[in-house]
Amino acid sequence: VRLVRKRGQEMQRACPMGKGAMAAVLKLSPEVVAEICSQVSDGANKAQPANFNSSGQTVISGDAAKVEEACTMVKEKGGKAIPLKVSAPFHSYLMEPAQKAMAGEIEGIDWQQAGASFIPNVNAQIQQSYNVNFLIDQITQPVRWVQTLSAAVAFGVAECLEFGPGKVLTGLAKRELKDKEVQCLHILDLS
Repeated sequence: VRLVRKRGQEMQRACPMGKGAMAAVLKLSPEVVAEICSQVSDGANKAQPANFNSSGQTVISGDAAKVEEACTMVKEKGGKAIPLKVSAPFHSYLMEPAQKAMAGEIEGIDWQQAGASFIPNVNAQIQQSYNVNFLIDQITQPVRWVQTLSAAVAFGVAECLEFGPGKVLTGLAKRELKDKEVQCLHILDLS
């Protein structure tokens, strides 16, 4: 919990308000969204995919002007762009100061190995042993939710449970796995 709190603080400090932005892109493939981000980015200022939420929804993040430029291109290509009201451009290069600050914190913890297989969303590959780089890399790298779901299904997962107050992941999983024999459930109350 201490690390989670510190991560939030460092991510908030990493980028001055207004410098970065995020937007959800709908109706375009992740490949098209990545190409748009590449086209609008220059050496210093970028937009980049931040969350591969579904085959038809990719969130982009980065420099506010570049995200806005990408949103214009999205509309020109027949997609829909929805600016997100967030406090920072998460999962982007603008989080590098937070990544550096957290690296020492994360590496200083005595980690125990997982007792089960798991799939970190930074690489969406089934893992048997823990590596602190998963947590460090995840600060600036995209969330690979679609790929994580695919890896879980390939591994034989038949049930997905979401714990917490929202149903976002349950909804994304249901849409993405509609042709699979996987049950997706949201657990509202843990008490």
